[in-house]
Amino acid sequence: MGQTSPGRVRALGRSIRQSSSGDSFWSLIKTSEKLQAPGGCPWDRAQTVETLLPCLIEESWEVYEAIRRRHSWQELEDELGDLLYTVIFMAMRGEQDGKLSLQRMLKRTREKMIRRHPHVFGKGKARTAFEAYQSWQTIKRGERKKSRGPSKRFSRMLVEIWSYLLAGKTAEKAMGSLIRTGPKPQR
Repeated sequence: MGQTSPGRVRALGRSIRQSSSGDSFWSLIKTSEKLQAPGGCPWDRAQTVETLLPCLIEESWEVYEAIRRRHSWQELEDELGDLLYTVIFMAMRGEQDGKLSLQRMLKRTREKMIRRHPHVFGKGKARTAFEAYQSWQTIKRGERKKSRGPSKRFSRMLVEIWSYLLAGKTAEKAMGSLIRTGPKPQR
């Protein structure tokens, strides 16, 4: 047998991953559809984009924690999966309300990634990661002038939400410990 070039192996691996990931992605969509359908899960059916916001923040925090703790790649994969599902869930709820389109969301995100990487998909130049980052930020600033970017108020609110979530997680751990061990006897 002849040797396979490294480029061919990478292309084959990418092809297999895309096929498998694509099937898994659409299976996840179908699972979410079933959960939200009549006869599905009452909790899922009762949710709105707004009521799912705490779930989005919590799942984002759990991804952050999995990366920070560096326990295992499996833990990170699980948390990223939960975050992905929450995003899909929110998009589907918005779609059911006639406000969002998952297809349009995916299309716009792809277009944005291409537009913000002219050094890959166009005639731009970026020889270093820093140059690529600068290019991205310049393009993003130009896009924000056309639309409203996150306000300073929103940025402050995010800090408050993260702080609240961290405090809640700390309190939850303390309560869990108290429930498991019971209160300490008074001396």
